[in-house]
Amino acid sequence: MKTIHSFILALALISFSITASAFSYTNKWPEVSSVKWELKENRLFIQWNADSDEAGIFYIIEKSTDGKQYVQAGVVLGGFNHHNQYEFAFRINHEAGIHYRVRQVNNNGEYRLLDTKAF
Repeated sequence: MKTIHSFILALALISFSITASAFSYTNKWPEVSSVKWELKENRLFIQWNADSDEAGIFYIIEKSTDGKQYVQAGVVLGGFNHHNQYEFAFRINHEAGIHYRVRQVNNNGEYRLLDTKAF
């Protein structure tokens, strides 16, 4: 009985793997434009547009105190917005010199930096 369950699980994983690869990213980066940064009181708003954004794309918002070592502050999923307009907002401390950046990542783990801003 244990062998049958293992076999069924293996088939399910293989099927999922084949299905996932059929929807894999095409290595073409969606064009991103109009990255806007706005600081209102203690909230930072980041907005951008992405043309032809596929479901395999996501965006990581990162922050750094020295501009070299960044940590993840949030994630925005791509490919689900019909108008390809994205926004991320979060509360920030009033510390000066904090760097923020937006990274565009595909489902293969490849990424590119879109924009960086210090406040």
